Amino acid sequence: MPKKRCPKCESINTQRYGSYQTKSLKASGKRQRRMQRYYCLDCHTSFSERAEAKSTKRYEPSLILKAADLYFNAEASYRAVGRQLHIRPYQLFLWINELSKKAASPLRK
Repeated sequence: MPKKRCPKCESINTQRYGSYQTKSLKASGKRQRRMQRYYCLDCHTSFSERAEAKSTKRYEPSLILKAADLYFNAEASYRAVGRQLHIRPYQLFLWINELSKKAASPLRK
């Protein structure tokens, strides 16, 4: 197994340093993932695989799209969609606001 490179000092003098569990939410349900931790022997810092990962979002994009679809097409409330998908209503509110800012307005040209 190739050694991991330290993100701070770029050294490959690292060793495994335990692991931890993360939870992410998908449209099909919860998913647990084990994240490996590492320790740099040169600069004495610990880091994890997550630092190297490109996507560190807690919620999958498919879940966000499904929530937006339910909210707009079924004309359901934040609370009703949250109950159905097991997410907080305020989280849905944040997603809808973010999506509305990114959407192009039909009035602007």
